[in-house]
Amino acid sequence: MSCFELLLRLYPLNFRSRFASEMLAAHREALADQRLLGDSALGSFLVKELGGVAFGAFWEWAELWRTAGQKLLQRSGDVVHVVTAICLASASGALLFASVLPIGPVTDALERPFFLRMAMDCLLSAAAIEVTAVLFQKAVTWEGK
Repeated sequence: MSCFELLLRLYPLNFRSRFASEMLAAHREALADQRLLGDSALGSFLVKELGGVAFGAFWEWAELWRTAGQKLLQRSGDVVHVVTAICLASASGALLFASVLPIGPVTDALERPFFLRMAMDCLLSAAAIEVTAVLFQKAVTWEGK
């Protein structure tokens, strides 16, 4: 198995099943032509070809993830609200723990600030999730127009 064939395995399966045989045939034909031009041309061709295959695989995965993310967002917009609700519940739980801790120097110095920070982090996370979801939804809507 050649290095080119190994790099083709970097592509997503659906892409490989559609295009791998064509890509391999084109690579072999171009490789034969480059061998006739000498070692320098062959080396340059191999570097460009192998780099191009790796770069192409990266972009195919990126496109696959982008379209999958759009479909997921379109199908399950409520997931964002569920995650937000979990963050808000965690924040209220942390505030509850901070409020029922016994009063004392150790509790006030260590535990209460920890739970208050946790509550603040949860509230900020909930806000960030909602803002990100709104912005992403606007980007998907804008891109679709």
